[in-house]
Amino acid sequence: MPRIWFNRHFSVVARVIALLRAADPGIDFWALVSHRHAHFAGFAMGDEALMEPVDLPPPAYLDWCLGVIRRFSITHLVPGHEQSFLTRQEAVFAEAGCTVIRAAPPEWLADIHRKDWLYAQLGDLLPLPPFEVVESVDAAAAVVRRLEADGAMPCLKPCVSVYGHGFYRIRDEPPVYPFDLSLADWIAQQGSEPLAPHLVMAYLPGTEYSVDVAAEHGRVLALSTRRKGEHNIQELIHHPALAELTVGAVERLRLNGLSNFQFKEDQSGKACFLEINPRASGGIGMACAGGINLPAVAYRPYLAPGSTEVVGQHTSLPVRVTEIPMARRFPQAICEA
Repeated sequence: MPRIWFNRHFSVVARVIALLRAADPGIDFWALVSHRHAHFAGFAMGDEALMEPVDLPPPAYLDWCLGVIRRFSITHLVPGHEQSFLTRQEAVFAEAGCTVIRAAPPEWLADIHRKDWLYAQLGDLLPLPPFEVVESVDAAAAVVRRLEADGAMPCLKPCVSVYGHGFYRIRDEPPVYPFDLSLADWIAQQGSEPLAPHLVMAYLPGTEYSVDVAAEHGRVLALSTRRKGEHNIQELIHHPALAELTVGAVERLRLNGLSNFQFKEDQSGKACFLEINPRASGGIGMACAGGINLPAVAYRPYLAPGSTEVVGQHTSLPVRVTEIPMARRFPQAICEA
């Protein structure tokens, strides 16, 4: 039986494991979930919960991972923490009898997290919002003022961030959203530290879309498009144009396993590309609610090679979906010395 390990992922890993267990036809596997927080919600769906050591440098963390693989006879690793570093060590893991289920080729997996790199690689393929990359507060302020002079509402975001951390819409009026900030307040917030590379662009006011993908080394196996709404109610829809764009980007970057694309409409209604998350998205459960089990499609070639996969089709679309909390008995994590 395959023994799969998810090391220090976001809590959505619980949803991924639940979807794998619900696969039809079934997949037999054993799952280890590890994290450094004893109350990590992702522990709830694993067969074993393991506490991770804190603040290990990458070489020491690799040694620890190899010890876990030997201890639990792990056959497959889906990297979360140190994703890029561990992916580059796939030959080392292979010698230990473990396959790394990587999200992209190791030579550019780390770069996929950088929006400036992504835009440079995909700018001829995907529609992008007008943007500039800045590396100082003064440069950011100059671009903001130029956009305002052109009648656009500026926004800023770090080139590398997770879950929208560091995103601000710049406006002097009273804030409408928690991410609204005046330029003066944003400058004051940065303090005297050097500014990490940021994107400055016109704010996109339209509808946001999320495309969740199951792929095999650049070949899209299945995808699901969500149109985001209010109060965590979303719609699964057919959007052939976004599907075509996503397929092209997956092929170019040779994405593998689960990934997520984000798009948002500008004032004219054109959907512009925002980012790729080389992992399962927080909305993977909603993405699968229409009838396609994306984790099963993505991981079956590893966990049940040779078995017949029925990808399935979405039920009649559009269909409204949401996430609701579910009660689950919580395991006692193994404490590491």
